[in-house]
Amino acid sequence: MKLAYGSLGSMSGSIVGVVSDNRYTISSVTWAVDTGMITVNTSLYNGTGWFIAYGNTMSALNSAVGTHSIPSLTLSGTGTFTVDANPTMTITDMTLGSGVTTTASAYSRSTASGDDYGLSPVSPFQQGNGRMILSISGTFTNNGTVTMVGKGYPGGNPWNGGYSPAGYNAGGAGRAPGGNTWGTSVGSGGSYGTTGGNGSSTAGDTYGASDFQTALYLGSGGGGHGGRDTNASYIGGAGGGAISITAASIANSGTITAAGANGSPYSGGGSGGTIYLNATSTVSNTGTLNVAGGSGNSGAGNGGVGRVKLSGGSVTVGTCTGQGPSGSSCAQ
Repeated sequence: MKLAYGSLGSMSGSIVGVVSDNRYTISSVTWAVDTGMITVNTSLYNGTGWFIAYGNTMSALNSAVGTHSIPSLTLSGTGTFTVDANPTMTITDMTLGSGVTTTASAYSRSTASGDDYGLSPVSPFQQGNGRMILSISGTFTNNGTVTMVGKGYPGGNPWNGGYSPAGYNAGGAGRAPGGNTWGTSVGSGGSYGTTGGNGSSTAGDTYGASDFQTALYLGSGGGGHGGRDTNASYIGGAGGGAISITAASIANSGTITAAGANGSPYSGGGSGGTIYLNATSTVSNTGTLNVAGGSGNSGAGNGGVGRVKLSGGSVTVGTCTGQGPSGSSCAQ
């Protein structure tokens, strides 16, 4: 049995038109992110179907599968898969191949909902806008890269501080000297789990120690370049975004990172963001977890590290850069 080849929108040319027949049950889906080819195995007659997806996104997967359950989803090949929506189906097991990069959109003030600058974050969070949130019922296995690097609160423009959950130039945001300062003045780094490095101005405050795994705070932006001789392109690095993965068990042999971005010349680095891995059984990290701060440029302050929470019946921290609930080196 072969499924018809065609676009996602066609009932006769995609998996939607086939699995709408209740005799068909999906047993596995393999998505090659470099070619867009999706292979679907179904239970009836051990059938295998394939078609081409237009866009490597969760929205495309939703269009293809609808509300039908996927016992096993594998992302393969070399390329990027963007989590731009919540899945409409139940995913049991999910595996990311070694060449797959998974991400979500950066924070955008114009599109964010419920947690704009200066407001405390609230749940349920909007998918994207600085946060990548995945929830499956079985095993999540990452052999590739899950990244929200530099997708948190933005850094400051020249003469301006960055942004943080407390607002502009407040809380953990990196600071910048004013425009009337003679000579070269450098911005400070953003703060979050630890304090950013000082520039010509003092760095901001840490935040989120007691509730970061539920609030999913974003990292703070670094301060921009100050002084009268500054360049309009010299801006602070953005903070890291937030990654939340919930599953029965989680195994990471690749990289999961929400590090802060580096600053432009004379500008501070953004602080790292949040990683929260929550399993009912095992969390095993044999790869790398990273919420390091971005580097300050030309003597500007480095960003502080972000925060990491690993929750499970059995937890292997492994190689990890960040502030954990119990201290440095992601101590849990």
